[in-house]
Order: sequence, then C-alpha cells, then structure tokens
Amino acid sequence: MIDMAAILADASEGLAWGVLALVLLAVSFGVIDVMTPGKLGKQITEDHNRNLIIVVASGMLANAIVLATAIVTSADGFALGLTTAGIYGLLGILLNAASFGLVDVITPGKLRDTVAATEPTPVAWFVAANHVAVGIVVAAAIS
Repeated sequence: MIDMAAILADASEGLAWGVLALVLLAVSFGVIDVMTPGKLGKQITEDHNRNLIIVVASGMLANAIVLATAIVTSADGFALGLTTAGIYGLLGILLNAASFGLVDVITPGKLRDTVAATEPTPVAWFVAANHVAVGIVVAAAIS
C-alpha cells in the first residue's frame, strides 16, 4: 500500500532543502555582486560578460558542492540537518569571499575590476578554480 503521509513528509523535506539551496545561492550571487563593480545581473544577462559568468558559475557550483555534502551527511534529523547545512553553506560563501580577497592581494591590479573587464582574462578562471577548490575543501571538512 502507498503511504501518502510518508510521501508528503518526504516531499516537504525536499522542498525545505530546495528552498535552503535557493536562498544560499541567492546570497552567494549577492556577495559576488557586492564584490564586483556594476550590477552583476545586467553584466551577465545583457552585457554577456564571460569573465563574470565564469566567476558566478564557479561560486554557485562551489556552494552547491558544500550544500549537497551537508545534505548527504545530515543524519542527525531533518531540523538539525537543515540548520547545519545552512551554517555550512554560509561558511562556504564566506570562505569563497575571503578567497576572492586573497586572490586580490596576491595578483597585480584590482581583482574586482579585472574580473569585470569585458575582454577575456585568465584571472577569471583562476578565481573559478579557487571557488571550486574552497567548496571541495569545506565539503570534505563536513563529511
């Protein structure tokens, strides 16, 4: 027999995880928007700035890696798992922002202006690799 109550409970939990992911991805986008000049959404959708698309996509991927790991390893119950996943997700966002600042310190010029340049720049790929590396390390730390 189909247990509709169990299916609805699982679907509700899935919805909550999805909402958490959307919130964290929006926060991640907002942090990147603050760290780069101009309106990030316009530069991506209207100006087609490939450098910023690379930076944003890698930040989102890094945060998805952290969140997915937090979800998979949250065996202590739904509410606690959701809470810890949110905390780890925010930690990943903060560490990616810090890594952006670190790259800014160790590279010549002003990183925020370099990654927002309309001409392709290798530093966008460096930032992207750094984002994903931080995400993987945070995910490994929580697993």
